[in-house]
Amino acid sequence: MLIEMLDKFKTIYILFTVLFLITISIMGPYVTASPYEKPIIVCTTEVIGSIVRELVEDKAIVVVLVNPSLCPAFYDIKPGDVYSVNNAKLLFYHGIAGEMWLPSLIKTSETKAIQIKVSGDWNTPDGVKRYVINISKSIKDVLGIDVSDKASKIIKDLDNLASEIKEEAKALNVGAIKVVCMEWQLPFIKYLGFNVVASYGIPDRVPASEVVKIVAKAKEEGVALVIDNLQSGIDLGARIAYDVGATHVVLTNFPGAISGTENLVKMLRYNFAQLAKGISEHGKLQSLRSEVGALKNQVLIFQAISIILTIIVIVEGIILYTKRKR
Repeated sequence: MLIEMLDKFKTIYILFTVLFLITISIMGPYVTASPYEKPIIVCTTEVIGSIVRELVEDKAIVVVLVNPSLCPAFYDIKPGDVYSVNNAKLLFYHGIAGEMWLPSLIKTSETKAIQIKVSGDWNTPDGVKRYVINISKSIKDVLGIDVSDKASKIIKDLDNLASEIKEEAKALNVGAIKVVCMEWQLPFIKYLGFNVVASYGIPDRVPASEVVKIVAKAKEEGVALVIDNLQSGIDLGARIAYDVGATHVVLTNFPGAISGTENLVKMLRYNFAQLAKGISEHGKLQSLRSEVGALKNQVLIFQAISIILTIIVIVEGIILYTKRKR
């Protein structure tokens, strides 16, 4: 009895499956995507992704390919990313050397997304503003989503930040502070007005002979800070700072890599705070070195006095001994 019931159930299940497949095959051409389905926007880095996310909020799905703690050159294509790019309506990228994997990803995914290049530095308020303007325009043109209000707010925040850090930089007299800087942080450092004595590229590509020259130049100029970039590796900068006797400052090139840097405004504010902290620490170090130098001088004076007194005692002893002998 049980076997007969199972056989009937199997037969009914097969019939329903066949009917379902026939229905799908007939209705398939008439089935369209839901009008409420959100468009997918793919961004190669969190620099672009953080801006897009702020602009569109919940009106689109934002996918960022490269983890913000990594240099884009270290990115590995994942199956999920191929799917996202394939289904994307918009694809934003920088056009930098580190995105050498992008053409392969685009080809593999067979995407029909509109590809928008957003280039230039993003380490200054002015640079970020250019990104916001270009990205917001593309979102409106391609997807029909008006994000002008959000764009205006971000630009206002950037203007406020620019005024704030420029004023503080002036108060810190950064023009008199000599630095060595990783080249990817140069736009921000020059924007603030630091005196850049030397710079270096990707650490594992800098020849030893160039490092020797940088260290010699930094010592000669009395460099206060060695400014590094987190995503490119910080060992070389730390070594230069140690050899020179400078303070090592590490900045981030991508928002979200460090807590409290979720967008570019916060990232720039964080980076400036790190520079201000480095200046303060170097000032304390110099003060400590001066105190140590003064103490060393005092010790030398005391040693000299001790030697002189010892000599006087010996001479007096000899004189007394000579008088007694007479």
